[in-house]
Amino acid sequence: MKLTVVGLGKMGTEIVTNLLQAGHDVTVYNRTAEKARTLESRGASVALTPQEAVSLAQVVLTIVLDDAALEEVTFGPEGIIDALPEGAVHASMCTISIELAKCMMKEHARRGREYVGAPMFGRPEAAREAMVIIVTGGGPSSISKLQPISKAIGRVTFSAGAEPWHANLFKLCGNFMISSMLETFGEAQTLIRKAGLEPNEFVQLMAEFGGSPVYRNYGTLIATGTYATRRHLGLRP
Repeated sequence: MKLTVVGLGKMGTEIVTNLLQAGHDVTVYNRTAEKARTLESRGASVALTPQEAVSLAQVVLTIVLDDAALEEVTFGPEGIIDALPEGAVHASMCTISIELAKCMMKEHARRGREYVGAPMFGRPEAAREAMVIIVTGGGPSSISKLQPISKAIGRVTFSAGAEPWHANLFKLCGNFMISSMLETFGEAQTLIRKAGLEPNEFVQLMAEFGGSPVYRNYGTLIATGTYATRRHLGLRP
């Protein structure tokens, strides 16, 4: 497939690498050109503007930081929305507000363009191993065009509903649960440390009990004192 990826942070870079390895024709755009040039040596084509990047695409993936970044690459002076080829699908894979997700859906529909929500769960390590979890929202025909991409970058895909913002609601609720887990892990491990016990042993117990890598990965970060920002912890793409 002819694919475009806009946004080459840690997640975007790993995803492009997997798409190239799967044999897709990938064009990339990033505000910082150096990140794009790194992928050029792996087989990606580099565009100088978002509009140029999407001109021949069948599917466009935007993997940017937040609402402001997505609005800029979509509706800005060189934004993608009016340059999307007929029949192409724009899939937003980042964490955005419900308000913006509804706006994206409305504006794409007004222009006769296809748009789906497809946010991801997973840290960059999961993206590197093609093990992210993808949540989709949108029309069945548009979602079906993402299947080759999901196969190349993810381990499972869930459908949240028929409208793009449904997927973003699932993502925000999932992030809330991860944040809650971080809080409870922190409190539990404080008690364990006060008792002179090993917090990593507790992490292994909870990972087995919960049956999820989320417990093992985030619990280990807390147990080892690897504290950082929400972005580093993977709560935003």
